[in-house]
Amino acid sequence: MQIVFVTKSVSILGGKEKVLLNLANHFASIGHTVEIASYDGSISPVIKVDNSIKFTTLPIAYFNLDIGPVKRLFGLTSGWKHCKKFIAERSGALFITTDHIISILVFFSKSVQDRMVIWEHLSFTVLKSSVWIWLRKYVYRRAKAIVALNSTEAFFYQSIGCNVSCIPNAIQLNNQVKSASQNGVVWIGGITFEKGIEDVIELAKIFKRDERKIVISIFGKGNRELWLSEEILVNNLSDIVFFHGETKNIQEAYNNSAVLILTSKHECFPTVILEAFSYSLPVIAYDCPTGPATMVANNKNGFLIPMGNVAKMSEQVLSLIDNKQLLRQLGEGALRSAEGFSPEKIYLQWKVLLNTISADCK
Repeated sequence: MQIVFVTKSVSILGGKEKVLLNLANHFASIGHTVEIASYDGSISPVIKVDNSIKFTTLPIAYFNLDIGPVKRLFGLTSGWKHCKKFIAERSGALFITTDHIISILVFFSKSVQDRMVIWEHLSFTVLKSSVWIWLRKYVYRRAKAIVALNSTEAFFYQSIGCNVSCIPNAIQLNNQVKSASQNGVVWIGGITFEKGIEDVIELAKIFKRDERKIVISIFGKGNRELWLSEEILVNNLSDIVFFHGETKNIQEAYNNSAVLILTSKHECFPTVILEAFSYSLPVIAYDCPTGPATMVANNKNGFLIPMGNVAKMSEQVLSLIDNKQLLRQLGEGALRSAEGFSPEKIYLQWKVLLNTISADCK
């Protein structure tokens, strides 16, 4: 089968990009012809990929936030034309798209609804525009399949009449329970408002007043990097908050920490939680829509905190780090949780979906 992924980027060091490239590697390893088209123009993948995978640019100016609204709207029209040509040249291919806007463009570019799988990584709760919400529902009901990352998302798509498969992301296990001696806290994600980076600073202010002087290590990049650096200086937090930017050596970040914190305002399936679990790291996360609650279980692999309650999160972090026995127990629980998302189990679910689609097309 020829499989074509259409996604934003292959060069961003993010959870979605790594998960997509790993899935593409798996498809290529079992004999599928795989192509990845990125609409930001990137062709250099952030992880090692199978040599047979083809990378193509599919430039769509609409996604360039540095240009004005008129040019972006024109870019949406020209992008649609690009999509039409791109799809016409790949008759018979199965298209897997990774977000609502590109899914809509692909859907209306050519008659592909019988060979289009929408692998949605954005929570249905995020969209506010009535136009995009209507278009999303219209297209998603007509696609061959929707792949939802958690049961809450799957239930929503089922409720609006979509053909849904609930397939979470996969994670490679490390099979090693780490020491519970560390006092570090790690935060990994986009340095953006949506990821709640402001609350990390508020958390650091509380830790600053505490005699234990918990250290917070921040990894990521985004449009609030300058703000973050300034806040660290202004609030005299340089001794407990360390901003490292992006890193490919994520193992070191986890191994030097006792717990991962997640302050996002919304998530679909935060791969960072799964990654932390695979390093036997407990997670303390805001109970935001819709992903953390399907992954984090209180007193089993971490704790869920009411949205925006920085005081409660700080209290939970300090309490957990003080209780090394519980910290180790939750680390063991985290590793057990990760076992349910092993590549072997997750890729088998994709195989079932692809076989069903292939059978329907005959």
